[in-house]
Amino acid sequence: MALEKEQCLALFEISKSLVSARNLPAILQVIVKDATEATKAKASSIRLLDETGKVLKRAAAYGLSDAYLKKDPVEVKESPVDQAALNGEVVTIEDAASDPRWQYRDESRQEGIGSVLTLGLSIRDEALGTIRLYFTHPRKFSETEIEFMRALAGLGSVAIDGARAFERSERRCADLIILNQAAEEINMTLNPSEVLNLATRNAARLIGVKASLIRLLDEKTGALKLAAAYGLSDEYLKKGPVEIKESPIDWQALKGEVVAITDVREDPRWEYPEEAKKEGIVSVMVAPMFIKNKAVGVLRIYTAEPRIFLPEEKELLKAMARHTAIAIENARLYDLAVKSHNELIQEVWRGLPDVWSSVTGAA
Repeated sequence: MALEKEQCLALFEISKSLVSARNLPAILQVIVKDATEATKAKASSIRLLDETGKVLKRAAAYGLSDAYLKKDPVEVKESPVDQAALNGEVVTIEDAASDPRWQYRDESRQEGIGSVLTLGLSIRDEALGTIRLYFTHPRKFSETEIEFMRALAGLGSVAIDGARAFERSERRCADLIILNQAAEEINMTLNPSEVLNLATRNAARLIGVKASLIRLLDEKTGALKLAAAYGLSDEYLKKGPVEIKESPIDWQALKGEVVAITDVREDPRWEYPEEAKKEGIVSVMVAPMFIKNKAVGVLRIYTAEPRIFLPEEKELLKAMARHTAIAIENARLYDLAVKSHNELIQEVWRGLPDVWSSVTGAA
């Protein structure tokens, strides 16, 4: 069904507002405000899927009280309305007080919500979240209203995707700057201990996590020995040895992979779940350290909250591990060169008495 002239003009004005919005929060607020005003609704809200795709978190709202908004977040499996919307359906709740699909009937009565229209937000067949319109009285929705909201949801989805792409680009630039600074810092010293300590601190800063750690491989014993740590307690660091044969994630990392665990408290690959729980560790990412195609250790980072690491974060940690391995090797070669130089000098000095004797004897 064709949109009415007034609705077309409303979409045009909304598109202009979206173009002028500078970031994702501003874009989302434009959508909920303009959607509410264009449809003469009571309120509007947008929820976006979290990293797991299982939870819808409130991203923007207009016209709703703080008390009503406190019920967030929404678990998708508990919300038939959102499940249907995320699958591409337009969900109409004509009476929010009695429709069994609507899980917030009591809250809606208190908020003065009579009916709700929910649509999914998606881009290239990827679900992003949902947008809702709330109306004061129970009512039916016309085909024209539904088509208008379809168009608005499509417009909003494109704007959200564009804003996220821009944010990723900005974050990537910022991450590369930090990575470059970190690489410069760890390569400014030839002291192995300083290299390791700087690397752990910068790894945590680069990914934005609570702690990090470096373990170096002892080829004779197969153990990964603690070399440096940042943000971890002495008690946790003394928890016990880490051997490759007993640690699947380190074995996998030393094969060249970046390994991520969302929750070490539940993942069977993690060797010390109780100690991790006590330390407040939830998610872990491990990157291999290589020197001339030879595995020499691992760089780990730890978070205090569940986190699904993004592909770009995995690449960043891998790059940090690579820079660290190079810096360690440079420090080792420098130390070897200094020792060789000192040994050579000592050798020369030890030979001087004989040389001097031969000279004085000849005289």
